[in-house]
Amino acid sequence: MHLRELVDLAALVSTHGPRLISQPTPFSPDGIQQYWVASRCRLDRWGRGLKYALGEIDLPADRRDPSRTNNIRPLIEEVLISEMLTRVWSAAVSAHDRRHGIDTSQPITRTIFSSHLEARHRALKLLIRLPEVESEDSIALHRTRRLAERWTDLLLGQMLPVDAIGKFAIDQRRAHEYARDMEQERQSPEGDTAWMLRLTSLRTAFATGLSAVSPNADLNGRVATGILACLPADVQDSTGLFRSLWLERLDHTANDAQGLIDQLMNEEGLCV
Repeated sequence: MHLRELVDLAALVSTHGPRLISQPTPFSPDGIQQYWVASRCRLDRWGRGLKYALGEIDLPADRRDPSRTNNIRPLIEEVLISEMLTRVWSAAVSAHDRRHGIDTSQPITRTIFSSHLEARHRALKLLIRLPEVESEDSIALHRTRRLAERWTDLLLGQMLPVDAIGKFAIDQRRAHEYARDMEQERQSPEGDTAWMLRLTSLRTAFATGLSAVSPNADLNGRVATGILACLPADVQDSTGLFRSLWLERLDHTANDAQGLIDQLMNEEGLCV
């Protein structure tokens, strides 16, 4: 699954965030399990990839392995862009559990959220240390980071009037400003149109500039499947972007999760 699809899924969760937070039924245990296991495996791959990349850029230029240095930009992009979905989904689950006085799904998403922040810290550390020869990649990555941060706060602002979830924002003041603006728009007849225009702008913002291939496209898809398993059956993306993923993989959520658990618990304790 490409990173742009994760951005679209974050927008889908944000759009239906108020409903997800208010619904009395708990989220699918199988879906939450798949989300946890796939996210853990992805975090493990990120940890190894970032470690190797940091070691590689410290070497003299003539001793670097191009197969590793060429993967630095896609890896950092994946950490930064997928963070949008991690924050929005964690916020929705946390607000839902708190709203209904339960503590079933939130501990899992909170753990993944905290671990993703650690991966973000290491990715930004790597970004700062990119040698001058990769300055073009560095400029592009900083642009991607700024875009992801602003849009994350906007997507969270869509849900802020429903519950206090500002702690998941990059900039809480900015998220609250977005929330106030959108609350005013919802009072007008053009409210729905304004939100749809924002979603169109979101897609346009990430339509170009990203690497063609995501390093962990397989696990991105499994993370997305876990989240989709938790959404109400009638929540359909009007573009049809996730429809095939939903129909082809949702029935196999439990089996996919068990397969990933087997990977997670292998002899080395690593996901492959």
